[in-house]
Amino acid sequence: MVQKYEQGIYRRVFGYLKNQRLAFVIGVLLTILIGLVYPIFSIFLSNIINAIFYFSIPGKVSQGRSDANTASLVFLILAIGGFIVIFLRDFLTYVVGDEITGNIRK
Repeated sequence: MVQKYEQGIYRRVFGYLKNQRLAFVIGVLLTILIGLVYPIFSIFLSNIINAIFYFSIPGKVSQGRSDANTASLVFLILAIGGFIVIFLRDFLTYVVGDEITGNIRK
């Protein structure tokens, strides 16, 4: 029984996708894109932590505030972009999963 599926279960599942192959590929690309957002978040988190140290140095408070504001704005933009990408990825994954389920049940 196991040998029957060994030679290409992914190829078999991909064969069930008649009309939704583009949506599947776009969903995979969006998954990769959302995976790249979190390391970018960590870079700007380190910038905010760096800006906090500027507040303890006299004369560097304005530079710390400027760095913190810039990093916060980038956080906001990344969060909005991440929300949109996750929404699209989940929607496309649902459409593809529904198509595969419908084709298997036929």
